[in-house]
Amino acid sequence: MRLYIILLLLITRVTAQPAEHWKSLGQDVLREALNRRPNENRAKNVVIFLGDGMDIITTTASRIYKGQLKGNTGEEEILVWETFPHVALMKTYNTDYQVADSAGTATAFLTGSKTKFEIVGFDETIETGNCLSERTATKVYSIIDDGIAEGKSTGVVTTARVTHATPAAAYAHSPRRYWESDADLTKEAKMNGCIDIAAQLVEHDLQVVMGGGRKSFFPENITDIENPEKSGKRKDGRFLTQEWLDRKRDAGIRAKYIWNEEEFDAIDVENTDALLGLFERSHMQYEKNRAKDVAGEPSLAEMTEKAIQILSKNEEGFVLLVEGLVDVPMGDDGLPYTTLAYMNGYGFRRVNESFHENGMRPNLTGVRTDDPSYIQDALVPLYEDWEETHGGQDVAAYAIGPMAHLLHGVQEQSYIGHVMKYAACLGDNKDHCQNAGSILAPAALPILLVSIIALLSRS
Repeated sequence: MRLYIILLLLITRVTAQPAEHWKSLGQDVLREALNRRPNENRAKNVVIFLGDGMDIITTTASRIYKGQLKGNTGEEEILVWETFPHVALMKTYNTDYQVADSAGTATAFLTGSKTKFEIVGFDETIETGNCLSERTATKVYSIIDDGIAEGKSTGVVTTARVTHATPAAAYAHSPRRYWESDADLTKEAKMNGCIDIAAQLVEHDLQVVMGGGRKSFFPENITDIENPEKSGKRKDGRFLTQEWLDRKRDAGIRAKYIWNEEEFDAIDVENTDALLGLFERSHMQYEKNRAKDVAGEPSLAEMTEKAIQILSKNEEGFVLLVEGLVDVPMGDDGLPYTTLAYMNGYGFRRVNESFHENGMRPNLTGVRTDDPSYIQDALVPLYEDWEETHGGQDVAAYAIGPMAHLLHGVQEQSYIGHVMKYAACLGDNKDHCQNAGSILAPAALPILLVSIIALLSRS
């Protein structure tokens, strides 16, 4: 079975027209809405797409840019996820922070329980950064865990490190998201027996894991296979990729570990039941830079397709998390500015220097703002050792498929987890499952797609 899901493909073109055009367009959409009926079938498969940093502003900019690439003004374009029939706004705050981080929010939408800043897989009874508090805190389990309990295949695909906050919430439990390897554990954490996130991944029953983050899987005295000047990070001497292979093969599972595009392309999905792909020492390349990668690495779309091909061999269905890292009119001073702007970032330095030297903003006339190396202007500085920060505004979730109509209005972000589990008859809420159909028609694929665009919006 081949299923292609490419969320950034534009599907329609609407050019400017007089009133009759807009009347016809509005009537067509109205008729479609009137004919829409809730899909109350049971979801055999669930795919969660997360654009980390893809807030509504960035979505708008993407729509315009895609349209402009086609020679249009851009505003009239439609992104694929914008055609999904059901949309809701989600409140993203953590229980102890107004502006959330990836760990707490990923825990919320994957488990159905909000939690604290930096927490992975625990409710708010955990004490941040305190290993000992694990003994009395409540673990919360993801839809990935629930899928495994029901015999489904599961996977995580990301362009971030596979131990980063969002993917970690699918399989790990940690009082601090940054404990990605044993080298990151505090003295207190080691003394009280906390396990780093990479080691937890090896012990988990996930079947497909692809992304970056090799450094947390190899000892510190082992040179990285792609970057000879760098090495692994582990202090315990463990080769976690080999441990992962051994554990799968001991269970009779046909498993493979890969690290570059050539090995990825050579994978025979019919003879592969478990796949671990670590394509970078840290995060993977952004799409615009992917062709420059030394060893070559697959795209997010290619990894998603491969994961679905492997996972869909299971007649019980699958659950898949897919994450992608995301990150000129005239002003009243007569200078151009970008319509997509961020509150903080490394671009603060340029803005600050320009005001001190010229008394005005940087002049972007002639600047290629579409160049991958361009840094957006910002008003507030971002510390050099910070990877990211987030905004506190609501974000959008788009859904299509069985029970997608349950995503509506303005909700707590944790509500997403409840909808997905209900739709797939996972977890505790199963009273409706005996009467729920599995497909609408013989050719239909019973799949719930949830696109959480800007789960964490950039500030």
